[in-house]
Amino acid sequence: MNDAVVLLLVMLGLIFINVPVTYALGLSSLYFFISQDINFMQFILKLTATLDNFAFLAAPLFIFCGNLMNKGGVTDRIFDFACALVGHIRGGLGHVNVLGSALFAGMSGSAIADAAGLGPIEIKAMTDHGYDKEFAVALTGASAVIGPIIPPSNIMILYGVVAEVSISRLFLGGAVPGILITVAQMIMVYIYALKRNFPRNNAFSLKLIWHELKRSFLSLVTVLVILIGILSGAFTATEAGSVASLYVILISLFVYKEMNLKDIWTSTKEAASASGVILLLCGVAGVFGWCLSFVRAPQMASNWIISLTSDKTLILILFTILYLILGMLMEASAVVLCSVPIVVPLFKVIGIDLVYFGVLVGILMSIGTLTPPVGTVMFILCKTNDITIQRWTRFMVPWLILLVGLVLLMIFIPQIITWLPTVVYS
Repeated sequence: MNDAVVLLLVMLGLIFINVPVTYALGLSSLYFFISQDINFMQFILKLTATLDNFAFLAAPLFIFCGNLMNKGGVTDRIFDFACALVGHIRGGLGHVNVLGSALFAGMSGSAIADAAGLGPIEIKAMTDHGYDKEFAVALTGASAVIGPIIPPSNIMILYGVVAEVSISRLFLGGAVPGILITVAQMIMVYIYALKRNFPRNNAFSLKLIWHELKRSFLSLVTVLVILIGILSGAFTATEAGSVASLYVILISLFVYKEMNLKDIWTSTKEAASASGVILLLCGVAGVFGWCLSFVRAPQMASNWIISLTSDKTLILILFTILYLILGMLMEASAVVLCSVPIVVPLFKVIGIDLVYFGVLVGILMSIGTLTPPVGTVMFILCKTNDITIQRWTRFMVPWLILLVGLVLLMIFIPQIITWLPTVVYS
């Protein structure tokens, strides 16, 4: 049997018997080193070489920034501003949920940060105003998907590092799809609101909007700091995380005065803990990817897929199905680190834009956070709201259909993704 197939079977077999993905990748890679009689010192060297990349700093920095926003009053102000802006529409708090996630996405870059930060505020507000809990939780999960799509995006940072493409271009590529998903979800909320007679949260008031805009203005400036800094070249996408974190600390300590030094220390510990898990996973996944490259798996996969079809649209649809399945079985970082080294050579051969595909991967991996058995956002929301995975799966179906439908739209109309990076960098 082919060495690459054996390696994949060992890894999948370990996952099937409930070995954590990180250990499954590491143990299957160790098995490969033994079977190929490769010096174990190479395992350590490959692991450290994978992590020896400046861009990897972006993920822990944006995690840290998200933690600071939750503790410093930034998250609450974003929610209140969104409520003033769209709360008067039928199903108001549902629209607030979606718009709040879109605004928060421009700062955190993470679906998990959105679900854990804004999620409890949104769900409590909706249930207190008569929305059924299942709808509130499902919408919170669906809107959290926007987090890794609207820039910045942790998963696109990782993809950019692995595929060696511009992270700034990936960020720009995610902007229009993020807005499209936001609008589509708000339309769906409105349809639900008409069907179930959901209430308006408040009357339209320019005075209230102006009040909440002034109150949240410094919080919203965080998005501008990140985007203008990156696009102007003042700092890189990686450095944006540290600049945004410093900015949030300053406004939370000295303007809002809702944070103290203990909160900063707590946020640092939480970010370090989460980052340690992610970076260990990245390290062993990098070794696993090297093992696949060692036995020429990327080249074999490329030749096999090209032998099936040369139609780019059909190839993208096949990969969409594949990534949706992988998103059900593996954590997003592991999927990117294991699969992208295989996919990149193929797409270079057939001429598919790697920035375009990176944005698609970011969206598909975001959807994966909602799907059993290993969806991270699913676990957070089910655990905090005492909902079984079976119930979750049932009431998430309409939202998953919407999201997959939008992905197919982007496959047939790639300009939705490619237009903005092309205009900015032309």
